[in-house]
Amino acid sequence: MAFKKHDGFSLYEVLIVLAVIAIIGAFSVPMVNNIINKAKFTKIINDMKVIQNSIIQYYYDNDSFPDNIDTLVDNDYIESSPENVSFKTLNNVVFVYYTEQISNPDNLEKLDTTLNWNSNTEDFSSLNEEPDNNSRIPVLRMAF
Repeated sequence: MAFKKHDGFSLYEVLIVLAVIAIIGAFSVPMVNNIINKAKFTKIINDMKVIQNSIIQYYYDNDSFPDNIDTLVDNDYIESSPENVSFKTLNNVVFVYYTEQISNPDNLEKLDTTLNWNSNTEDFSSLNEEPDNNSRIPVLRMAF
């Protein structure tokens, strides 16, 4: 009995390949999302620390605190204003904070343990207490 020569793949072969691709995709998509989130959180921390270091340098150069981030940009302490990062000065304590609330902040806390947390940007007196909600604002606290 002679076998016929077939061009192409059978339906079973195509289904097996699609199943393998689906399994690989199911494992790789969450890993890629975790990498993207970690990169976003790392950028937030780095932006906050750049502002922190610029404020420290400004303070040592001028013996006073800058009024706002634009003062740091105008005096060449930073090149441009980072997105969603600001600071507030209260009684020789500077709070550098991310202006947006972070959902699932536990991932950010794992990356940097120097961050304090607050539930809003208006009052930083509650930094020693953990807010109950899951949307919190990361804050770097510097005392002079």
